[in-house]
Formats: sequence, C-alpha cells, structure tokens
Amino acid sequence: MFDDMNTTRHAQAATRAQRMAARHARGIFRGRGVAVSSTFVWRMSIKAPYHSGERMCTCRPQCNTDQSERRLLSLGRGFPRVSRPRRRASRRVGGDVLLEAAYIRYNGSMEHQILQEKPASGWKTLVMAFGDVVRSPSWPVKMLQMGLVSVVPVFGAVVLNGYLLGWARDAAWGRTEPLPARLFGNEDGALYRRGWYAFVISLVYGLALALVYAACVSLSQSAFPAAVGQPAVLDLYAYAQQRVAIHPILLAVYYAASLVISPFMLVSMMRMSIYGRLGAGLQFGRVLAMVRKGLASIAVIVVVTALAEEAVSALSGPLSDAALSAQLDPLATFGTFAGLVAALALLAFVNAVSIRAAGLWTARFDVPRWKGYGDPLPFEEEGNDA
Repeated sequence: MFDDMNTTRHAQAATRAQRMAARHARGIFRGRGVAVSSTFVWRMSIKAPYHSGERMCTCRPQCNTDQSERRLLSLGRGFPRVSRPRRRASRRVGGDVLLEAAYIRYNGSMEHQILQEKPASGWKTLVMAFGDVVRSPSWPVKMLQMGLVSVVPVFGAVVLNGYLLGWARDAAWGRTEPLPARLFGNEDGALYRRGWYAFVISLVYGLALALVYAACVSLSQSAFPAAVGQPAVLDLYAYAQQRVAIHPILLAVYYAASLVISPFMLVSMMRMSIYGRLGAGLQFGRVLAMVRKGLASIAVIVVVTALAEEAVSALSGPLSDAALSAQLDPLATFGTFAGLVAALALLAFVNAVSIRAAGLWTARFDVPRWKGYGDPLPFEEEGNDA
C-alpha cells in the first residue's frame, strides 16, 4: 500500500516538474522574441524518477538546478535562474529530462533545429559558420550595422562581442539558428556583461602581444640599427606614433606570436560566454587543454580568418588614402566613404564567421555535460578513467 502511495506521489511530482520545466522554457523562448507556432512539439521523458540529481550546477551560486533541468533549459539563452519551488521539484524528481523542439520559427523566418552533425575539421567548421551567417535574415544589413558600430571605441567592441559570443554560445550548446534579430536586443540580459568580459579578456591577451611587439621593436633597434634606420635607443614618442621600423624577421616573429595567441583568446571567450563568468575565461589550464585537444581545427579557423582580415585591410588601405586626398570633391568623398563602409562590413562578416566557427568548434567538447568551470572537462574525465 505504502509502495503504491510512494509511486503515485513520485508520478505526480514528475508531472508537476515536467509542466513547470515546459512553462519555464516557453517563457525563455517568448522572452527572446521567438514566435512558437502551433506545430511546436514538446516531447519529454523522465528517466529514473526516484533518483535525485547527482550533478549540481555550480556555474552560479543561485543556480541550484541539476544537470537534467539545466540540459532542458539550455535551449533558452544562458543558465536559468529558477525559483525556490522549482528547485525543490527538481531535486525531488531528478532524472534525465529530455526536450526535443520539433519546429520553432525564429521571428517567422527560420526553423530552430538541434545540431545533428558536429564538424570534424576546421574547414567544415568554417563552411558551416559561413552558411549560418549567410542564411540569417537580412544578414547584409546586420553586417553594415556591426561595421558602423565597430568604429565606436570600447562600446562598439563590447556590443559586438556580446552579440556574437551569445550566438556562438548557442552553437556550442548544439543549437542552429540565425543571427539574433536586433544588435542591441539584449534578450538574455547579459549582452553588455558578456561583451565587457570579452573586452577584458582581449586586453589580457593584447597585453601579452604588446610585450612581444615591444621586444621586437627593441631588438630591431639594438641588433639591426642600420637595417631599420633607427638609433639604438628606443624613441618612445616614435613608438607611440607607430613610426618605429621593425626588422622583417622580427616582424614575422610578431605575426607568428599573434597567430599563436589568437586560438587561446577565442577559447577563453567561448568558455566565458558559456559559463557567464570572467574567471572561466581566464582558466588558462582548461583553455590549454581544449586548444591541445582540437589544435588542428582551431588553427585552420584562426589562420583563414586572419588571412581574410589582412586581405580586407589591404583593400581598404587605398580607400583611406583616397579619402584623405578627396578633400572637397563631394562625389569622390561619397565614393570613398561608401568603400570604407563596405570594408567595415566585410571585416564584421569575417569576425562573425570566426566567432561562430569558434562556437561550432566548442560543440565537439560535449558542452551539455560540463559541470562547474573549475571541474575537469568530459574528455579529461574519460582520459583519467582510462
């Protein structure tokens, strides 16, 4: 008798938790401006309802959901902040809650699907990222917007990083969807925080690269003064004005160092965007482990995007010179201005493909199985078990 009562009680608790999870997930989608059509299908199953959740979400102190509910709500943006009754229901039921979204129409333009195939190589990752960008509605307009916003110091970098890293985080979770409709939408409430954290991470890696650049300048002036035509003493004013020549060999060393640092910076930003914590992006041990695991693919992504950026910069250089020489000619000024805007849009496009590719690359590390940002990654645990 008591066993039947316990079974009935657990079944009722499972049903309540199922309804609350579905309601909360719908709220996330509606808060993001996603129009759910009548063909939207929820298919859930709760396995082992008598088992309480073992893996607790340690990404934030206030997030006490077990991994099953966290996996369910990962279809919404970011980690959920659940209420106390929902936490109790989650701990009471536990188990593995699965959700499959059959059809979700994003702003009435594209269907939301779960990523079925994880790209195995860097080239395939770039091709998938390129396709995700060009299949987004009104993507040329968004590239123009991002190009113009990038001109604004600091604020532009914060907005663009927050916008693109949020989209890349969706790819890391295995979600395929177009670019968010609004650049300043801030649907998940974390756009500016995420962008600011990314800006801090770029400063950290930029400082390391600046030290390499300063060392190259110093060596150029001390070891090759005749080759570069500069005195042996470093002219700080000329260095600040970027008029210090660098020996070609040391210049190649500097570019090589920038290519080496770029994968680590991308992975750091991805870890930060997934966990929503700055400390997750500055855990260099975990970043190094991820880069070593997928070095070939991330190297292809970095090298190809760097070459694309250099090509766009080389094309925009003559346009800048033409803008300075146009002076008061209205037609020439308009033409050069339009060319510069197009170059900014191309740079924004390359940046969007690069960050989206980083998100697709991160998806191979089985992000739904990640625990706290200080815990080992799934492939590290499997290696230790072996």
